[in-house]
Amino acid sequence: MTTIEHTAFASPLTLLSQWQDRPEGDPLREFLVLGYTADLAFLERFAVSKARQMGARVTVLSDADQQIHDPIDVRFAGHVYQYGAATIPGAFHPKLAILVGEEDVWVAIGSGNPTMSGWGHNHELWCVLRGRRDRGLRVQGELASWLQDLPRHVAMPGWIAETLSDIGAALRPTEIDDSRPDVRLLHNLQVPMVDALPTEAAEVNLAAPFIDPSGAAVRAVLDRARPTRVRVALQSELSSFVPSTLLAAASRTTAEFREVDDERTMHGKLIEHVDRDGRVHVVVGSANVTTPALLRTVREGGNCELAIAASVERSLLPDARPVSAEVVAQWPSTAPSEREQPSPALRLLGARRLDRTIEVTVVSGIDATVTVELSPDGAPGSWQPRGVFAAARASAAVHWTVDSPEPAGAAIRLVATLGETVVESVPAFVTDPHRCRPRTDFGKEPRLRAAYELDELIGDSEVMARFSKDLLNLLKLSAEQRASTATLRAPAAGTAEVQAGKDAWTEFLDHATHSMGAGLVELAFPGALPSPVSTVEASEWAVGAVDDETELAEDETESDIELLDVELGREARRVPPEARARYRAWIHRWVRSISPGPSTALPTLPLRMTVAALFLELLAAGIWGADESWRDDLADVVRSLVEDRAEIDDSPEQSYAYLGALVAVCLAVLGQDARVHGGRPADIVLTRAWEPAHDVATLTEDVVLEAVLLRSSEIGARLAGRAEVLATVELARRATADPKAEVKAGLAAAGLDLEEQHGAWVAQGTFKNPMRPAAQLATELYDGAPLTCVATNGARSVTMVRAEGAVAMLDSAIGKWRVYAMRRPSTPLSVFGQGEGVPPTKQVLAARPIPPAVASLAGQADLDAVLAKYGPKGRPPAKDAAWTDWDW
Repeated sequence: MTTIEHTAFASPLTLLSQWQDRPEGDPLREFLVLGYTADLAFLERFAVSKARQMGARVTVLSDADQQIHDPIDVRFAGHVYQYGAATIPGAFHPKLAILVGEEDVWVAIGSGNPTMSGWGHNHELWCVLRGRRDRGLRVQGELASWLQDLPRHVAMPGWIAETLSDIGAALRPTEIDDSRPDVRLLHNLQVPMVDALPTEAAEVNLAAPFIDPSGAAVRAVLDRARPTRVRVALQSELSSFVPSTLLAAASRTTAEFREVDDERTMHGKLIEHVDRDGRVHVVVGSANVTTPALLRTVREGGNCELAIAASVERSLLPDARPVSAEVVAQWPSTAPSEREQPSPALRLLGARRLDRTIEVTVVSGIDATVTVELSPDGAPGSWQPRGVFAAARASAAVHWTVDSPEPAGAAIRLVATLGETVVESVPAFVTDPHRCRPRTDFGKEPRLRAAYELDELIGDSEVMARFSKDLLNLLKLSAEQRASTATLRAPAAGTAEVQAGKDAWTEFLDHATHSMGAGLVELAFPGALPSPVSTVEASEWAVGAVDDETELAEDETESDIELLDVELGREARRVPPEARARYRAWIHRWVRSISPGPSTALPTLPLRMTVAALFLELLAAGIWGADESWRDDLADVVRSLVEDRAEIDDSPEQSYAYLGALVAVCLAVLGQDARVHGGRPADIVLTRAWEPAHDVATLTEDVVLEAVLLRSSEIGARLAGRAEVLATVELARRATADPKAEVKAGLAAAGLDLEEQHGAWVAQGTFKNPMRPAAQLATELYDGAPLTCVATNGARSVTMVRAEGAVAMLDSAIGKWRVYAMRRPSTPLSVFGQGEGVPPTKQVLAARPIPPAVASLAGQADLDAVLAKYGPKGRPPAKDAAWTDWDW
């Protein structure tokens, strides 16, 4: 179907909204925008976000000299969507928007530039084509050919040319629909547009903001059609024309003029022919009634123009007040120009991020030494030189390669000095075409039934109830799907080269967003999504000195300030007290669904990470109060996160910092009022999570950690501050290098100074009775291998040796080895640390010589040397003393 819409259709934004509102929910694969002027900040706010949310690759191409945005206001060019510039001797002037889906194709060709004025304020004219990829009008195929042919006539970045070719291929219909032969595509790549206009007409109607100062284009249109009447719509203040030449050109036939009010710019371009039988044929598009637009080809120095010719039911000429030629003659004369400014000496068409370099596409109008500068955001004072090149005057584009660390999205410009004049190009943005590609087609992969946002989940228990049911179903389906595809994990032979070229991180996020929606992905991967939708204001820049306004209070020093834990993190949502029991029940069921089992597969890692992030959110909301039952569930969450090491290894490296931060925060919270390898219930739960997960916690990075941290003022809130988490991460790093590091740290916190002597661990302290510290050592240091440890206060020592199934204890004040069977869940700390004296045992042995039953438990430790220093001291005075000669 082809329609010409003027009043009901505002701009391509209308098409995006209509596509989004389609009940069938078809994904959008491509969104292409061509224009003369471009405002990327406007497009990011109103178009890019919507198109990307529907899955499209967004591509913007405009004239290299006509950007009206400040680069510091552009936030997502290059890494969310691809932007390129085009240049020819004339103006790159088409106005085009194309939407391509799996089956449908929608096209808008008209007069509006992709700016606030062009897509939101001016009076514009658009032609909308709606077709299908399997069957479409002939003009759809003509547009496909124009797109694929355009790079041969117009200089542009190579990756943009490839995109145009791809879209052209997708646009070309398999079967041609010839039901509308009147609909044709007009352009001037090979022949002037005037040659495609009708040769006969009863009347011609013209409307355009620019009309030739010479009147040549008006004369050419009238000479070709030979009408009996011409009507011209003008604005007295806003149209650009010379009254005398316009009146002279129109005088070869009966001329009428209409005055359109000047409240809004009449920017629509219309050439309308009315047959003698009353049928109306219009040309709607980008072409003004000027020589560069209508009378020249691109090769001849004309503009690059695009228009649609079609029959319509009624005239599209604005219905405005008629005015006489005498009145028009009195209006001010304005000579129009498609390029009001001199052509820049340097044109930067685009920059592409390669593996280790940046490819720059340049058209130079000077012979000079050119410096390539890059900036993270285009702010003044932030530009850094990255390469110097010798530029030669040429009309063709050249490619330079720059070694630079800047990522996709960085601003880039060219700078040269001509005499005393500094010449700068219009900035471009480093582009990673793969990151900007269409979102992955997920087929029938499971997903939530609705897009949930955290505010509504935490604030509305009814929404949370629906979400909980939906999430449990998704977790189940995800686990089943992973179980059924587990054998496909290993890559097939010959695919390594293909995989190496992929952006695994973007695909990882795409899959996560498909499953859970952007809101929940942002919870687990804060700041990772390249979504233009943001409530955070961009930071402002300033030139000048910045004073340090940090003031010291009385009795405060600089070191005091450095020790303060700066309040970081997002404020946690609040759960009403009456709803907390329901939330606890929901989170418990979620944990059960992601907990590893002997024969069940796990849901995907992003799903498990989302459950972990939700758990931390609810902990910070204080829904458990004084109830400590959350510890077991949180430990299960941590174990679930790290259970599938193969999946972690297969995940992109960028995900590691987010996983590490979640694990580190969980361990820090579990570590409150608990110690690794301690004997209390909270210690045992922490140890259960710590042992398999502490090495993953070392993957965290500061910037990700700060985004994961939460704040809360709720009574009963459980959350960890930055200092706590960093201490946990540091302990995890030490534990990774030294398996005893966490135990040493816990013992040191308990006042025990631990060192290794003669193959035994020795702890010295100020305790009165060394039995409990010795039992603590034998419990917390034991890793399954034979262990010897000593606790001493200088006057009295207790030595314990432990192996699988047994432990032996020697108190220097008693002088007898006591051997005990040790079966789980008993530990030396549970046996000797209860403060009830020495437990009874049937196996009591002399201290020396070392009994074989004790020596077998000691492993590689030199027990003789240990006892010489920490065993019983001196010879007892009588046989009835604590020990006898036999003991020696």
